[in-house]
Amino acid sequence: MDKKEAEKTVKEFISVLNTDKGIEFEKEIEALKTLTQKKKLNTLDKYVIFSLAVLVIYTISALIVFGLVGLESKTLTICVFTAFSGEVVQCYFIKRFKLHEEMKIVGKKETNSDGDEA
Repeated sequence: MDKKEAEKTVKEFISVLNTDKGIEFEKEIEALKTLTQKKKLNTLDKYVIFSLAVLVIYTISALIVFGLVGLESKTLTICVFTAFSGEVVQCYFIKRFKLHEEMKIVGKKETNSDGDEA
């Protein structure tokens, strides 16, 4: 593509942006940008992944020890699974109620004090 063709393409692109189709096009571009951006893991997600990894690692190590020795530490197993499973459930409820509160806030912003949509 030479310089004249590039300038013509840019002018056509700008003319399209100045129309109603251009506004829709800009919205599509913004939607694509948000979809292609990497989603950052928050702290709760990292903790859930860590907890599940600990449970898997503990299960594998307990099976290996049971295979070698023939004994199982029931108390330790109960404590590990109770602690980490409880933490995962707590993280779930934190996230669930946080989303529920955000939905209420969004709903309040969309309606004014008379109850009509803004």
